[in-house]
Amino acid sequence: MKFSWTLIKSFINLNNINFNDFREQLTLSGIEVESIETNQEIDERILNISITNNRKEIFCALNLAKEIGTILNIPLKISPIKLVNERNINKETDKNISNIRVNKINKINTEKTPKWLLNHLKLYKITKTNLISNIQNYIQIKWGYRFYILDTKNVNNIIRDDKTIKYIKNFSKEDIIKLLKEISIYSNKDKVKNYQIIIFTIDKPINISNDIYINSEYYENAYLDTIRLISTLTSCTISRSYNKYKEKQSVNTLVKINKNEINTLLGGINNYKLQFLSTNIILKILQQLDLSTIYSKKTKLFTVKVPDNRTHDITRKIDIIEEIGRIYKFNNFFNKPNITNLNGSKSTISLQIKKIRSTLRNLGFNEVINCCLINNPDKIASIIPLYNPITTEQKELRHNLLDNLINNYKHNIKHKHNQIEIFEIGKIFEKNKHDTCIEKKYLGGLLYNIEYIKSNWSEKTTHINIFHVKGILEIFLEQLNAKTILKAISNKEHIESSSKLFKKNRMIGIYNEHNHNLIGRIGELNKVKSNILDRKQEKIYIFEIDIQQLNLAIIKNNHLKHEIRSYSNYPSVIRDISITLKKHQKIDQIKDSILKKDKNLIESIKVFNEYTNDNEERFIGIRITYRAKNRTLNTKDIENINRNLQHII
Repeated sequence: MKFSWTLIKSFINLNNINFNDFREQLTLSGIEVESIETNQEIDERILNISITNNRKEIFCALNLAKEIGTILNIPLKISPIKLVNERNINKETDKNISNIRVNKINKINTEKTPKWLLNHLKLYKITKTNLISNIQNYIQIKWGYRFYILDTKNVNNIIRDDKTIKYIKNFSKEDIIKLLKEISIYSNKDKVKNYQIIIFTIDKPINISNDIYINSEYYENAYLDTIRLISTLTSCTISRSYNKYKEKQSVNTLVKINKNEINTLLGGINNYKLQFLSTNIILKILQQLDLSTIYSKKTKLFTVKVPDNRTHDITRKIDIIEEIGRIYKFNNFFNKPNITNLNGSKSTISLQIKKIRSTLRNLGFNEVINCCLINNPDKIASIIPLYNPITTEQKELRHNLLDNLINNYKHNIKHKHNQIEIFEIGKIFEKNKHDTCIEKKYLGGLLYNIEYIKSNWSEKTTHINIFHVKGILEIFLEQLNAKTILKAISNKEHIESSSKLFKKNRMIGIYNEHNHNLIGRIGELNKVKSNILDRKQEKIYIFEIDIQQLNLAIIKNNHLKHEIRSYSNYPSVIRDISITLKKHQKIDQIKDSILKKDKNLIESIKVFNEYTNDNEERFIGIRITYRAKNRTLNTKDIENINRNLQHII
């Protein structure tokens, strides 16, 4: 469809708009400018615009200018003139006609069409005819309205002529005669006075798929422009107007849409941080579209009232969303989802297992992985059997990790590997008192090394012993920041599933320091019970730890327990004192008693010596540094310090 650039600019101020930017803005908003024709002779541009089927109301320069104003948020130069119906003939008209306006004309002159009008029509390739037809075409191109001029003498002939009646759309003979009677042009005796009349109408759309939609908002503006052109170009006199109209009944089409639906369908508006259209922006866009809206903060619901001129294309929620996206510009939204590489959520146990693996590897251990399916030669009742096992060697679920580690030991010894320090993290399965199957995560380890340590370089290496194993486990637990205690274990606290594998009275229990629950145990392997038949005296050490219980004993360092203080610019005073201690008295008790006296002035307390005399009396040397943050210590401060130290000594 073609539109004149000059006619568009007569309705809206586009002087400050770059033409290429203007074209791009229209394209991004769904109105595609297919081509631009330039007429050098009259210095005019014609826009060839592709209009979608649902926007048939954009068929004239006024409606396109109004749409451009909505897209660019620029007001029109004109405002709708309110129709004043002081001389209304308020009777029922044809059902397809909403407004008729009639004027009588005297002495009409249709000799010559002005050049400017011919130039406009030439752009649309309209062949010039008579002046009245040219004015009709111009008004329709500019405003979208059409008027008709009839000679009252030939009413009957016009009505009977099918070729002529098509120009007076939706009129019947009876309608015209009735109208002429009402304005005293047509008498009761069917005698017609000699007049020409202008009929100016608004036709309602009959078929949504085929008809053009006319907005009556600028009806009065178009009518006045038509009367001005006819009176100016034809030098005629025009009477007052006679109206026949139907009261406008608003359809009041309401569309309700939730904000989440808008966000879901349009997507985000920021490439770096997922962000959606704000409520204020949505309301501003709806106002820009001339859509009256009420927003509920509680339900996040927009209730949109659709104007009559848009009821043919805005009927659903998706239509509202499309209009919002069109005005905001679709290129400002995501064209693809935001891809971020996330690790997801990891449980505390998973993170601790990862740290356990890393710590044990750093301590020189090698990780092994064994199958959870075993054969139970000892026929332990608590072992959970499988239904329909694949093989007889894998017909039950394992109840400890140590049996598999012992098999790993045998395999390594068979291949002459004498340094075995292995661990496994895996699942074990047990039955509780209620005969319910329980799955647990355990850590198991085995140490055998006949060349572990030398007392000095001149001696031979010796094998690992229980104290070495205990030290390794203490380092391991310390690096995990687990608050545990290692002490002798009682027979009542044996783990039934693996108790036979440990030598009696050769076990150390690992306990939670807080609640004293048993976490695991360290001990020497019972070779007889483990079916290890050799005459060597080297000892094998094993350990097992419940990872769930270990995790409860680990202290999470969520913050640092440090105090940040500024350095003092004032000099310090140092005092060295010697204090006699009882045999089992702790130094921390002495430090606490010193801090109680002059806490604000004491900068540091250091023990620099400890000794005993011939009578086995115990003494310590302590250096105390005093310093004030905001002043130099005076004589009174020194006297108080000395006095307090005398009490301590």
